[in-house]
Amino acid sequence: MIQEVPLQGRDLQQLVYLLPGVSNAAGPPGSNFGFNSQFGSRPYVCAGSDVSVNGGQAGANAWYLDGNLNLSGVSENVAVDPSPDSVSEFQGITNAFAAECGRSGGGVFNVVLKSGGNSPHGNVYEFLRNSATNARNPFTSIGPGGNLIPDRVLHFNNFGGTFGGPVVLPKIYNGKNRTFFFFSLDHQILHLAVSQVFSVPTARMRQGDSSEDPNIANNGLWDPYSTVGPNSAGLFSRQEFPTAQIPKSRLDPVAMFFMNSYPMPNYNDPLSNCPMGKDGYKICNNYLGTVGSSQNPYNMSLKFDHQMSDKSKFFAEWVFAPGQYNNYELPWTGASFPAGLVGYGSNLPIWFLNQIAGIGNTYIFSPSLINEFRASYSRQKFSTHPDTAGYPNSVTDLSGVQSVLAPSKLYLPPYEPEPSF
Repeated sequence: MIQEVPLQGRDLQQLVYLLPGVSNAAGPPGSNFGFNSQFGSRPYVCAGSDVSVNGGQAGANAWYLDGNLNLSGVSENVAVDPSPDSVSEFQGITNAFAAECGRSGGGVFNVVLKSGGNSPHGNVYEFLRNSATNARNPFTSIGPGGNLIPDRVLHFNNFGGTFGGPVVLPKIYNGKNRTFFFFSLDHQILHLAVSQVFSVPTARMRQGDSSEDPNIANNGLWDPYSTVGPNSAGLFSRQEFPTAQIPKSRLDPVAMFFMNSYPMPNYNDPLSNCPMGKDGYKICNNYLGTVGSSQNPYNMSLKFDHQMSDKSKFFAEWVFAPGQYNNYELPWTGASFPAGLVGYGSNLPIWFLNQIAGIGNTYIFSPSLINEFRASYSRQKFSTHPDTAGYPNSVTDLSGVQSVLAPSKLYLPPYEPEPSF
């Protein structure tokens, strides 16, 4: 059934919605970027399996992998979401729990990995999704010349394979009818890019000319250094500049450093009510740049089964899911880089490394007495750029910002390209 049911992005956790009473809180279907629900609402917020069961509290669920808890420490979230091709069984229990499931106040979901057999078997696959094969969005924006602005450009490839069989070491060990292995490898490559509108200073603004701003044109530009007062009425007064042009001698070099780090306007947003400037571009919503995000996770699993005797059976397994989220296409770089306005799932690049390892033994003492032993270790690890806690200097020009701000002695954290107070 798992192989036959269409799953959005081949995300195994989509199966929870086949059960009555399960509703979305911060979990499946998928994340706001990518298709793997283990990443939740963002690549670095682990709330992917945060679902509500029968109206219960979201996150009060138990997720198991072959009987071992498959949980991280955030919202009872699943630590690793295995590839569908590595799974033989998905079980969901939403009421009338057995005693072994007593730790959960929500639902209990158990995934069983495939095991090898006496005959070697496996498969290879690739799934493709591409914006070139999608119908055009009827609400796609149109440029001032009447031409369509390209919609989101999506490239999604999911490929991998599996292989299993008996453990055979020539002239050393033959594991037929006794020891088996099953291995799977899955890789997703997701790239999504879109044109996004930003506001940048016009050419006149970069020279200290504010005449394009209707508020200044109507109300004047007032010199803050001419402030006097308060008078007897408690009011302050200032002198107005003769024109909307700030004198060249009054332009602060630090401010001009940041001002000139912006790109020049290149676009007029037809949906914007921003006033038109004097050089052919509006004074806001006047720059069209490309923002592109990617997420390229791997998913590997390895399972061994060993029949010690008719009464005792062991297994050991490991699921490893490393990957990276990155904003590979940026509208511009430098001191004014819009770090808070880029990215689908996160403003920052994220490296993640999730894994779970488990062992188990089933021992039959008698027809009426069976013992199950399980032990596991699971971990979710997320990090970003080790030097700047974000983007490297080639993107933020952090070294240039630090040099310019050094005389002012403003506190500048090592990962923010602007001063903080």
